[in-house]
Amino acid sequence: MNVYEALVYLMLFWILIYVLSRVLHLEKYGLNVEPLYLMYRTKRFNNALDKIAKRFRRFWLVVLNIGVIVAFGLMAYAVYFITINLANFISAPSKATAVLPLVPLVTISIGSLPYFVVAFAIIILTHEGAHGIASRLGDVEVKSSGILLFFVILGAFVEPNEEQLGKSKLASQSRVYAAGSLANLAVAFLAIILVLNFSLMISPFYSPNSSGVIVTQVESGWPAYNVGIRANYVINKLNSTSVTTVEQFTGYMQKVTPGNLIKLNVLFPNGTFESVNVVTAQDPSNSSHAIFGINIFDYYAPKASWLPQMGPFYTYLQLYWIELLAGGVAVINMLPLYPFDGDKFLYAFVERVKSGAGSKVRLFASALVLTILASNIILTFLRLGVSQI
Repeated sequence: MNVYEALVYLMLFWILIYVLSRVLHLEKYGLNVEPLYLMYRTKRFNNALDKIAKRFRRFWLVVLNIGVIVAFGLMAYAVYFITINLANFISAPSKATAVLPLVPLVTISIGSLPYFVVAFAIIILTHEGAHGIASRLGDVEVKSSGILLFFVILGAFVEPNEEQLGKSKLASQSRVYAAGSLANLAVAFLAIILVLNFSLMISPFYSPNSSGVIVTQVESGWPAYNVGIRANYVINKLNSTSVTTVEQFTGYMQKVTPGNLIKLNVLFPNGTFESVNVVTAQDPSNSSHAIFGINIFDYYAPKASWLPQMGPFYTYLQLYWIELLAGGVAVINMLPLYPFDGDKFLYAFVERVKSGAGSKVRLFASALVLTILASNIILTFLRLGVSQI
């Protein structure tokens, strides 16, 4: 499915949802639907947040107090990163890191979009849930909560009573503002742990001792494509050399030069093996490097016939996106920039030190950080261009 087909299906979905909401008057059930936007409010989430906060009160207080300390570290790192990165763009562009907003179908490819949507949903649900728990720990009312959908982005929201929150103790305020990033950081660490123990994680469904590499993508017009190799095929031999991992495959290919004839032992999805001869091509980025025009991943054999062969690859990609997005949101969210939590966090502490100074510090910090962040984005466009992930 290409981008245009995807957009057509999405538009048809939203038209159908919008018409149904008007015909069935779904607003009576807490579901508000507008063009490309859907919000569902319910008291059930509020009740769930109350129960979780009260049942594990001591645990949450300890964790969220640690989160306040972590929040200071995240804020310092976020400001440091964008400042140093801007300096690198000016003085040493080769050391600079691309800073771009993640925009579906612009900086996020259509192939990566499902992973982004799932990762974002997990991150926003845990982020807002943590805000809600922290609010109830400080006896701050949660006015409303629910889920929302904007175009293809699934999210959630928790709305604490801002008046009560503003009058609460500094400890309560700081826990609420730090909770979201702490939850994101916890999700990122969990994703990292699962990646580091990937074979163990998927072992109930896939054999971690399988030999070979599975083809995840084939570039049209390149040698592998021309001889009939497609995604979901498994390669376990290069000439007479067995390859059981991606590392072994790439290690062998480092010794091969462009124009060499390589015999691949290929396992087809129907379970049959066949030898396929492929003449390697020249890597456009390295003239001495030989390539087939494929992307590969370690192969794990399914333990049941109904399991997809590329299930482990899809799972790994999803964990990568969760790790990437959760870590990024945890840091960026603590920038002292309106409307991020870092702005509210800084304001609460400044107001406690000197009443009335919070607004001035907030305005100065937001203006400075916005200038630095915008400069990073503009210089990324100008010097590195726009690329999709």
